[in-house]
Amino acid sequence: MGIADRSYMRGRPPVGDRLSATVWTLGVLIGIFVLGLIGTAARVNFFDGWGLSETQPRFWQPLSYACLHGDFWHLLGNGLLIWWTGDIVERTYGRRVFWLTLALGALAGAASWWLSGLGGPRDGGELIGASAAVYALMLVALLDKLEHQISLLLFFVIP
Repeated sequence: MGIADRSYMRGRPPVGDRLSATVWTLGVLIGIFVLGLIGTAARVNFFDGWGLSETQPRFWQPLSYACLHGDFWHLLGNGLLIWWTGDIVERTYGRRVFWLTLALGALAGAASWWLSGLGGPRDGGELIGASAAVYALMLVALLDKLEHQISLLLFFVIP
């Protein structure tokens, strides 16, 4: 056995190839959230125009809104679900399907919001958060598990 055959001497893939798409996604979402906090403290809005708005529409908003989160708990909830379901989607279907699912989920959420009329010009609101993309990931993760039983742990007794 030569030295080149030893596991620690083999070439390692670049860091970008070792990290999963799920980890990259979470890193980007956390980074954007932290930059937003820094911007708030400095009274600078780095992400002005990223939220989905009917009063000031821009072509990138149907995707960029999913990168913004209102507070820590919003990010934590979406982040945990991306971690759990994104890993399943990525291992089962691959990185490409993972990214496609996130993008199509965000676009579907944007379309649903626009069609529902919520947040219209009279409301003055913006849509933010990756919840629609998370629901798309959950749907794809559960597609091949339709026959599995789900058991729930109840913390109380139903008489």
